[in-house]
Amino acid sequence: MSKINLLPWREDLKKIKNRIFVAILGVSVCFSVVIIILVGAYYDSELSKQNANIAYIDKEMVAIRSEINEFKDVQNTKDQILNRMNIIQELRADRISVVKLLDVLPRVVPDTVYLKKFSRTLVDVPPPPPNAENADKTKSAAKASTVEKEAEPGGTETPNVRTYYHVYLEGVAEANEGISMLLKNLEKTPWIVSVKLNEVSINHEGKGLDFKLSMTQYLSEREGE
Repeated sequence: MSKINLLPWREDLKKIKNRIFVAILGVSVCFSVVIIILVGAYYDSELSKQNANIAYIDKEMVAIRSEINEFKDVQNTKDQILNRMNIIQELRADRISVVKLLDVLPRVVPDTVYLKKFSRTLVDVPPPPPNAENADKTKSAAKASTVEKEAEPGGTETPNVRTYYHVYLEGVAEANEGISMLLKNLEKTPWIVSVKLNEVSINHEGKGLDFKLSMTQYLSEREGE
């Protein structure tokens, strides 16, 4: 038994183990490579999906920006149209107001009074009424204007029109009675408020009284009333 040589067998076993190790190592490397390829393919797929989502979002954002620009253009066009409507209504109200005033003055001026000067100034806000009668006129006018706006279809308000005018009159009267009658006639006019006698003096020619008065002319947004 002592003459048996085990070295060749050990060498063969060592070679077999080396071959097994190399095979396992090769299989592990191949498996690792496959896993790396699969993981890389998965992340590439996810990255492609995210890029596609980003491209879709960018496309939608461009479309939204285009719609916003179109909306701004429509809004600008609407504002321009409303401005033109506002100007047209102001011109219309101003024309009608002059006609109404010139039509009523000959009716309210007594025979013993004649006018020398007439002027008007457009104002945004009416002055506070000096008496209860004028206060009722102003409240009724404001209520009528509110009703007109609420009556618009769809709840859309019409453009605001500045419809208050300060009116100044100068004239000559034979006596105080004529001036008093003129003031009363003006106060009875529905769309005239804040009638005020500013000054009375003896005419420099000694014929009657010079006077100056002011008032506020109101026009509703719809002059058909």
